[in-house]
Parts: sequence; C-alpha cells; structure tokens
Amino acid sequence: MGWLVLETLTGLALTFGPFHATVQWGLLVHTLAGVALLAPICWYWVAHWLDYEDQALSDVVLIGYAGAAALLVCCVSGVVVTVEALFGIHTSEVWRNVHLVSTFVLLATVGAHAILAFVRQRKSVAPGVVSAFLVRTSILAGAGLVIVAFLVLLVPGTRYINQFPKDYSFLYGKNRPFAPSLARTSTGGAFDARSLSGSASCGTAGCHQQILEEWKPSAHRYSAMDKIFQGIQTVMAKQNGPESTRYCGGCHDPISLFSGAKNIFVENLAGLEGYNEGISCVACHSIQKTDIQGNANFTVVQPRQYLWQWSSRGGARRGWCAIFSFGRTPRNT
Repeated sequence: MGWLVLETLTGLALTFGPFHATVQWGLLVHTLAGVALLAPICWYWVAHWLDYEDQALSDVVLIGYAGAAALLVCCVSGVVVTVEALFGIHTSEVWRNVHLVSTFVLLATVGAHAILAFVRQRKSVAPGVVSAFLVRTSILAGAGLVIVAFLVLLVPGTRYINQFPKDYSFLYGKNRPFAPSLARTSTGGAFDARSLSGSASCGTAGCHQQILEEWKPSAHRYSAMDKIFQGIQTVMAKQNGPESTRYCGGCHDPISLFSGAKNIFVENLAGLEGYNEGISCVACHSIQKTDIQGNANFTVVQPRQYLWQWSSRGGARRGWCAIFSFGRTPRNT
C-alpha cells in the first residue's frame, strides 16, 4: 500500500503540480518504483485473488474484481507510456489519460474494498494490526518522498541569475527598464540570458531537428548579428545613447534586451547569447501576450527548464523530455 500511495502522490503531482524539479524527480522515482514493483504487486494481487476465490459473490468481492481490473489497466498503460517515452519523442495522449483515469478508479475501488472488508471483519482483527499497517504504509511512502527531496537537493537544475548589470542605465525609470522598447518581461525585471537561448537543444534532443535546421540560416537567427542592423544600431547609440537601441532590441535582439546587455560599454550592444541566436526558439515561444498598440509590444515569461535540458547528450535529454510529457508540457512554453 505504501507503494500505491507513493505512486499516487508522484503521479498526481506530475499532472496537477507546478512545473518544478521536485515534480520531475518525482516522476523518475514514480517510473523506477513502478517498474521495480510491477511484478511483485501483480503477484500479490493474483495470490490475494486465489486466497478468496471460493468466497460467495458480494459487494466486497465485486469491488475487489473491479480494483484488479483497474490495476491491470493502470499497469499496462504505465508500461506503454514508459516505453513510448524511452524509445520515442512523445507519448500518446490517449494512453496518458487511460493511465490517469485508471489510477482514480484503482484508488476508489481499493479504498472501498479495504474499508468494507475491515468494517465487516473488525471484530476478528487483532489489536494494533490496523495501526501497524498504517505505519508501514507511511514509512514506505515517506521513504520515497525523502528520496525525491534528496535528489532535488543534489541536482536542482540550473539556477538562473535574473539581475541587471550593476551599471545598468535606467534612463526611463526603474519601472520601465527596457524603454523605449514596449517589450517587457512578466516580472518587470531582467531574465538570465541562458533561459531564453540554447536553441540547439531543441533539435539535438531529437524532437525538433527539422525546425532547428530551418532556423539556423534564417533571418531570425541572424537578426542581431546582421551587419546592416549592427550599423544602424551603432549610429543610434552614438547619436542618442546606447539606451535608445533597446527600441530595436524588442524585435531584433530580445535576449540581450531582457538580460540587460543593451547597455553602455557592451560590445555590439548585445550579449553573447543574443548576438549568436538573435530571435531564438525560446524567445519567440515565451511570449505570453501581445498588444497591437505599438512596435514589439509584447510580454515574455521566463520558461521553466527540464532537468538536463542543456546536457550535451541529446539522447538522455530527449528521453527525459519525452517521459516528462507523460503528464503535460510546461504551461509556459
């Protein structure tokens, strides 16, 4: 039962919880525990059925059969989704939903089956048996959650530094850090350039290879390093100050704009990530809302990351991203 509680908590956290390293590590524990205990739990279910197969059909027995069926569907769908994730680049929404629904059915039937059986046989149950059962369940489930917490402390993911440079010029006031551009971040502050770059990871993981190859020679990719753009930007900086080039940055160089690199004494008025990627994949897909009242009038939200998102090992990253799609894609990407 401790295994069932752990699987339930980590599984539901994936579906309904925030996109966080804790949930991602919980998924890994969920998958490994499910695979490791798949055979033992099925063996127990069969042995339990054999022990009581001679009993007359009753509501308790009927609910038990329903629980066994739900367990079978839950296990099969879990195996299918795991195999899809490990050997493919996405998982089937149908199988994910089957796994989720069968989990709820399993919880309902097992809970009802256990409660009804206990109520009808409570007089014959030895003192302390129920409390001991609950303690064992809590210890097993708690041990799994402790492992998740330890893994999060060990590998929490990339820690972004969302700060403007110390010498950043707030020419139009701290409430308008990117002016005269109308582009802005959801927090009103700077975003770490790494969080909006890394376009290569979108393709080297095996998920969007064709799109990456199309982006590499595109005007989007070269929007910041384009010589004509650089020339115009240099003239603007000399005539009106480097802050004026932020007006161009909303469209041509959003990574540099939102990381605070379009500032005095910055070479090319661009950060390295912004100069090399221009309009990156993530910079576009992080736009949360737009407005037609002016040029580059949009708001970006900082995307959450997958663990090992920036790993150079594409296969490992692909497998992790795919298996995490078990529940959903990130809400903000």
